Amino acid sequence: MKVASAALTLAVWLLSHAAAAAQTYTLSGKYAFMEFTQCAADFSTSSATVTTPSGTTSAVTSVNPIQTGILSIGVGYITFTPSGPTSGTAAGSSNVIVGGSLQINSNTFNMQSEPGQSFSDAPYSFDVSAGTFTFGGTTYTLAFGGIAGNLVQTAYLVAKTTNQGTGNSNCVDAITATRQVLQTGIVPITPTGPR
Repeated sequence: MKVASAALTLAVWLLSHAAAAAQTYTLSGKYAFMEFTQCAADFSTSSATVTTPSGTTSAVTSVNPIQTGILSIGVGYITFTPSGPTSGTAAGSSNVIVGGSLQINSNTFNMQSEPGQSFSDAPYSFDVSAGTFTFGGTTYTLAFGGIAGNLVQTAYLVAKTTNQGTGNSNCVDAITATRQVLQTGIVPITPTGPR
């Protein structure tokens, strides 16, 4: 009897894990997102031989920027419209603050706001078992946070990228997207003034 019970327990466990492994997740609806991009800064130096009280030595005479690097943070909304469980199109908009990460002399890219960035009909696809998400020509490493049923509530993406504006190929891009869920029965708190 113990052998039959153990076999039944094992069968139930295998079936439940097989079902979990075969689970398909989907992205659908409106998500708030934050994107962070950072690109490496590069510079070269010029040097000359200089005389010191103890002799001659090589010293840096100037620092020359090659890439000022980029820091960029944006927030916005993206709406996923699935055409299948793991693919579809996305549309969205964001407000971005972007600038250089390194200032050398007068060569700089000052922080500036770039509101109203938008896109539409952008194809996306993902593979949970491979841990990849492809969007905008970039393949990201993927991790899902909360899942309700088969609907992804939070997605985390990270990739090494190339900045299209500068050609800098030493960039990292990280995105967190959280599905908007409208709660019913919650009364919003309205501020009444200074406290």
